[in-house]
Amino acid sequence: MDPFTSQALSALLPPEMVDYLYTHVLHPSSPVQSFLRSASLWIQHAVSAAIPIVGPLLDRLLDAMSEHQGATGLVVALAVVTAVVVIMNWVRRLVMWWTRLVARLTFWTVVVLVVAAVWQRGLMITARDLVVFASKILGYLAALRDVWVDEYNHYESQQRTGASGARGSRSSHR
Repeated sequence: MDPFTSQALSALLPPEMVDYLYTHVLHPSSPVQSFLRSASLWIQHAVSAAIPIVGPLLDRLLDAMSEHQGATGLVVALAVVTAVVVIMNWVRRLVMWWTRLVARLTFWTVVVLVVAAVWQRGLMITARDLVVFASKILGYLAALRDVWVDEYNHYESQQRTGASGARGSRSSHR
């Protein structure tokens, strides 16, 4: 193992964990190293057995690609587009999964909090507190709506003024 890796392990992990890693993972006679050696040998044998079979096929494929460069470019472009679409689909599914997980956790957290509040304070006091909380939220949303409507009306008046002013200036230039 290189000195940088051993220094990094020593700096990041407690000494017992570093000793454990050296003994059971990084030591040449450890099961992990034995597995890596056997896997490496298996891969080397598989590659050396496949080269005589795959080599001529690869040569024919490269010859065909050099003869039909236009089709090759089209196939490569389609392969790239397909790969991008597949990766974007994976990303979309991953984002949707995390979004659903967070939404479910939030929902069940709110349910548990309401049940805990009812358990601790009683049903009537909790209901009153929830009504007060909901009315404050609705008040804030109403204020936010008013600000948005005012800004929208201001924008619309600017557009009307700007459009008529722009039409007048165009006609005066002719």
